[in-house]
Amino acid sequence: MVMTVHSMVRVSSVTLQIIESELWPVIGSLGDLLVAALNDVPASIWDQPFPLDDLSWLPTLVSPEVPRTYSISCFPFELLPESVDLTVTRAEHPISLLLLLDGQPKTRPGVCSGFPNPDPSVDHSPKHQLIAGNNQSETVLIGLSCPLNFQLPVSPAAPVTMFAAGSGIAPFRRFWQARINSGVIGRNILFLGVQSRKRFLYKHELRQYIQSGKLELHVVFSRDSAGLVYDSVSRDLVERTTEPRYINATIMDQGPTVCDLSISTKLGGLGGYLYICGSVSLYKTVMKGKEGADELRAQAFAERRCMLDVFMTPRIMSKKGPFIPLSEFSRHTGHREGSRMWIGVHGLVYNVTGFLPIHPGDTLIVAGSAGIDASVTFDEVAHTSNPEVMSLLGKYFIGYLTPKPAFQTPELNELYTSWVGYLRTTVESLTTLSFEVNTLKTDSKLWFSDGILPTHAIRKLYQLQSRSLTLTGFLILFGTKLQELFLSLSFFIADSDRDSLLPDVIGIVMQAASSPAAVIARKEIAELGEFVTNSATSAPAFQRGIIDYTRGICELDIRFLEQIWEELCEGYDVFMQVAEVIQNYPTKEKQALHKISTTLMGYLERIAERVESFYTDMAALSLYHPESEANPARARWKFLQRRIKDGSFFVLA
Repeated sequence: MVMTVHSMVRVSSVTLQIIESELWPVIGSLGDLLVAALNDVPASIWDQPFPLDDLSWLPTLVSPEVPRTYSISCFPFELLPESVDLTVTRAEHPISLLLLLDGQPKTRPGVCSGFPNPDPSVDHSPKHQLIAGNNQSETVLIGLSCPLNFQLPVSPAAPVTMFAAGSGIAPFRRFWQARINSGVIGRNILFLGVQSRKRFLYKHELRQYIQSGKLELHVVFSRDSAGLVYDSVSRDLVERTTEPRYINATIMDQGPTVCDLSISTKLGGLGGYLYICGSVSLYKTVMKGKEGADELRAQAFAERRCMLDVFMTPRIMSKKGPFIPLSEFSRHTGHREGSRMWIGVHGLVYNVTGFLPIHPGDTLIVAGSAGIDASVTFDEVAHTSNPEVMSLLGKYFIGYLTPKPAFQTPELNELYTSWVGYLRTTVESLTTLSFEVNTLKTDSKLWFSDGILPTHAIRKLYQLQSRSLTLTGFLILFGTKLQELFLSLSFFIADSDRDSLLPDVIGIVMQAASSPAAVIARKEIAELGEFVTNSATSAPAFQRGIIDYTRGICELDIRFLEQIWEELCEGYDVFMQVAEVIQNYPTKEKQALHKISTTLMGYLERIAERVESFYTDMAALSLYHPESEANPARARWKFLQRRIKDGSFFVLA
């Protein structure tokens, strides 16, 4: 909008100051911008783009408003109620000093939240549309939606626990009215955080339900020492002077109850439904209040008993960067413990490491888009057009993805697209493999429990390695994509220098897949597969060997893909260095194509050599280490029996 106004008047110093501002967006309305620029532009120039007799310019400046979503705060039993209740906090936004004029209000109310909430000191006048008392009314376009991920349980006996702060109480008023007035027998517990007693909403209604024994309320005030404490004996809220506290304090006080409600009925708990409505900080506060909550939360999410309605104010983001190169962005997949996870959406990069615990779905949904551009995925699930999702994501914004270089020759553009596509495929393969590896590592901790061999875990490892050790297992990385990239580079190099010696990248990969080391590695995996057959009886003798082999080979798989990943990232950095040179010497693109093709071919050759090293390292791993087993003698005897049976060991008599 600022750029549009500036392009229409050209001579306004106000618009220039806003464009050059470090913070973006600059807070203010279109009216504030026009009034500030009006005083800075001669009337003869101003009237040309903004004539008052023709307002066709106005729609070009006013973008469509994003719909606001508010929870209905009542439960009407009639099918078509005449009215519904909303609980809306009036938002106030301080106007930027660049737009603030003498005598003007220093804040602006929210476009939607200020409409039903007139400011008592300013808007409370007989002329306000909501309190005028006349027959005139204003038509407002509204719509209804029913979020499936924030619904009451079907069972009337299921206990419900609600966590809210401030106006986050809005949907829960509907919840307790629906539950209580329907005669359900399950417990209804509300944990509420409020700034002060003056901001305590629906206190009279809540007290009535508390006194009737139909609701338990644990409320805390963060800026008020006049506290209220729930007394289960008298079924009332008792006045008590307390230190200002946050909601996590009362959750800790009620720790045993919260844990019993969180634990699944399969594990002996109450299997209660947990609902959280409020800001991201509220969610984190609630989680801090639940000691050891990670496993409880994961189980509740898996059983769809933990539901969130998290909202936040959009973050102010600077338009001046930083710009993050694709090579750095792709290195943050979060597949290593303690590492960070980044995703990209429409050119913006977000560090979602702290978002994983509050994702309403499974963590794997987010992790599947780590280190890659997730724009298509976001569009398919309508996240991009959801203001609440994008507002929430804005909290984790860290920069902008470096755009694709503007090459003039189609060959460079084609080569850049192919290299970036190969890098993306590698990142996707790495994250997918890490999912399986992490599952195997988790399962390996439970192997041989109570002397029983759970063959499903070994079968997973056998299937994973069987895919990897065959040429078809590497088809995604070393199949068509690698061949096409190799042929393109070969053509570009030979086109500029016909005497160049090209490495046999494809031949190196094929030879590595059929090398003696690869044969040994396949044989070891085949022996692992024998442990999951019906006739397998020797596996317990090699307990520690199997577990150590699992951990070693999984780490080897991950490290192998990481090495390929690093080579491709370094190749991307070379591309960007060449792009900077071409910007200064645009006529040198032909020479640059040969140079970059030669360099990238070197990286492909190193990737092929990595395959050879991978098989060599894998062949060095063995399932059999009798000296580390609990019964070395039995392990050696079982090992000897297997070798006699397969014919690799025999005695001449």
